[in-house]
Amino acid sequence: MSFLIELFPIIALFAAYKYFGDFVIASGFMMAAAVIQLAYYRIAHGTVTRQQLFVGILILVAGGLTLAFGDGAFVRHKTTVIYVVFGSVILISNFIGKQPYLEKMVGEKFPAPSAAWRKATFALSGFFYSMAAANHYVATHYSEGTWLNFKLFGLTAASFIFMTAVIGYLYSQIPAELREKLFEDEQPKDQP
Repeated sequence: MSFLIELFPIIALFAAYKYFGDFVIASGFMMAAAVIQLAYYRIAHGTVTRQQLFVGILILVAGGLTLAFGDGAFVRHKTTVIYVVFGSVILISNFIGKQPYLEKMVGEKFPAPSAAWRKATFALSGFFYSMAAANHYVATHYSEGTWLNFKLFGLTAASFIFMTAVIGYLYSQIPAELREKLFEDEQPKDQP
């Protein structure tokens, strides 16, 4: 379910574009979906992460520019900006502080060694930069409809496949005794 919530703005953009055939109108639907998405995060989880807020604001800014100027390039290149920013943040985190950003976020629940997290972080930043380049190329050389299909299906599938590989790598780096504990059911200690 959370995967669909993450994709809600792009699904709204895709559905509205397919229905109306107008990228500018579809951008308005994407903006509305982003607001609904942020409200959902706030209500369901009690908070909105910095990443979610950043993406939501970028959707609203790019969508607003698209509506104001009647040019879908702002929305199409928003994805490039997001990938470059995310790639840069996680790359820089390898050089600043004791832990890479990803390890700080989920390392407690996924106890791989720091060296593995650093390798995964370098790989992920390279992946984000590659995705930014691919998005830029498709956004500037193909139609809005082609870009939209690429964004929803191509980039989403590539992200899923890459993240599965990264998780598999990190899992393989966790010591065996800790690996077993990852899947233990937590039960209250006062139960027999």
